[in-house]
Amino acid sequence: MDKKIHVESAGWDGVPSVADQTPKGHPAPRHNRFRQVKNPMDTQKNRELLIQFLATIKRPDLPLDGIADNDGLIKSGLIDSLAMLEIIAFLESRFAIDFSDTGVDPVELESIQKILDLIDRYAK
Repeated sequence: MDKKIHVESAGWDGVPSVADQTPKGHPAPRHNRFRQVKNPMDTQKNRELLIQFLATIKRPDLPLDGIADNDGLIKSGLIDSLAMLEIIAFLESRFAIDFSDTGVDPVELESIQKILDLIDRYAK
């Protein structure tokens, strides 16, 4: 029996959510569609997703490709402190990281590499 996939919408990156890929008439899985499986390919994919997201919130007059993974995002002027809130929301929704118990340490969000390390540690 062939199951037909029902796709109605896509996320900001054009990837349909699991709920959108669920066969019509069936409940969506309760897990996040971006569960973390730790392997080098996922780290590269996570980096690409993070870079794509940062491109949407960065200052328009600064190129993202001029920032190294260990450069401070705020110190470099790429983002401002309000953009940190957007990064937190992105990490919560994209990687199912729950900051409610641990809180947010701004040091963990200083650079692309530190954010990737955070994803590796806490993504569910």
